[in-house]
Order: sequence, then C-alpha cells, then structure tokens
Amino acid sequence: MNAIIIDDEPQAREMLAAHLRDFCPQVQLKGQAEDGRKGLELFRYTKPDLVFLDVEMPELDGFGFLNRIQPTQSAIIFVTAWQQYAERAFDFCALDFLRKPVEPTRLVQAVHRATERHLLLHTQGQYQMLLELIQHQSAAAADKRNHRIAFATQTEIVYSWMRNLVRVDADTNFSYVKLAEQQQPLHIARSIGEYERQFEDYPFLLRIHKSHLVNLYHVKKFLREDCVLLMTDGLKIPLSDAKRAETLRRLVELGVEV
Repeated sequence: MNAIIIDDEPQAREMLAAHLRDFCPQVQLKGQAEDGRKGLELFRYTKPDLVFLDVEMPELDGFGFLNRIQPTQSAIIFVTAWQQYAERAFDFCALDFLRKPVEPTRLVQAVHRATERHLLLHTQGQYQMLLELIQHQSAAAADKRNHRIAFATQTEIVYSWMRNLVRVDADTNFSYVKLAEQQQPLHIARSIGEYERQFEDYPFLLRIHKSHLVNLYHVKKFLREDCVLLMTDGLKIPLSDAKRAETLRRLVELGVEV
C-alpha cells in the first residue's frame, strides 16, 4: 500500500516516517510534502492509496487540500495536534484521526483500517456507490426509516433499510452491526463513534451505552429493575444512567410502548 505524508513540521514528518518503517511494513512511503500545494503535486504524481495529512499548514491547509482532490479513493488519515478538528475531519470522510505526537499503537490501528479499506477497494468495485449511499441518505425518503443503507465487511457489501438496523455494538475500533434480516451480526471496520456521528440526524437511533447504539423502534421493553432494554432480537442491552432520561423521553416522543 503506497502512502504520502503532508505536514509542514519536519520533525513530525520524520517521526511518522520512522514509525511507518518500524511498525507498518505493509506501507511504502512514496514521498513527503511540507504544505498543501506541494502536497497536491505529490498526490497527483504518486496517486497514493493512503494520505497522512496535517490540518494547519501554510499556503493550503488540510481541508483545502481535500477540497481540491475530491472525489478520491485514497484513504485519508489526519495527523494533527488539535483535537477540535476531529469532527470536521470525519465530515470529510477521513478514515481516522491521529493526535500528535503519534503513538505507534494508534498508528498501527489506523493503518490496519486503511489496509482493510484498500482490500475492499480492490475486491469490490462498488465502493464508491457505498460512499454515496452513506453520504446522501438524507435525500432518500421522507421517512428516515425507509432510507437505504450499506454496510461493507471485508468480503461483501450488505444493503438494507434503516428500519432493519437493530443495533450497533462496539468492538474496539470495529463494530458489530445487527440487521433484522441477518442472523449473524456484520463485523465492520468502523468504530461505534463514527456510526453515532453518522446517525445523529436519526431521532430513533441513540447511543444508550458506551458500547451500544440502538434503534428505538426495535425496543420491546424497558426493564426498570435491571435498567436494560429488551430488543426485538431478544438481546438485553444495558442502559447507562447518563442516557436513561433521554432514552425514555425519545421512546415516548416516537410513540414506542415499553
């Protein structure tokens, strides 16, 4: 997998390049650039699979760089010292967001996800259609439950409807996605936090626990004594104290009887 680094800090570039050599042998570094404009030239010349991108740079910042290369199939991993850029980075469909100084463990995790994505791109020609489905769900139908959605595993892309999404369960930087029509959950290379951001405009989808995001229309009962939700697939999901009031309020607003 080919990669480039775009960062105006020489020390940061050198450290990241060293970490890639030491911990990510599957990545071949094809070049480095010290600002966004030179990064554009390098990007167009090398056509990388993976871009490590800083945000604040002279001439052209990271977001300006991304605007110039869209649409792209290259995986983007932001590398910056500023946490406040994280949400905007994911709005640009960044694959991951690494804080400076980069920890080798987090780098390995991010590169692993990029490798999974790279495999998907080369085994599934429909990846661009998947991105479009995810990004443009809001125009699909008036009733959000009738929106189409796609989930990409390592071996397939599964298409379904929002109404059939039962829950998302955390698995470190991956997630298990349970669909009503699928007997076994799908293992997806996306974190539950990414799904939470993606579904923030869907009032019936709520993260009720650090490890669980649920479709409130698939709640059968609220068991008060144990403070758990009984789902339509029979699983009992713990409801955190911090989310109890909001969850019950949303259930009432949606007309869901518990």
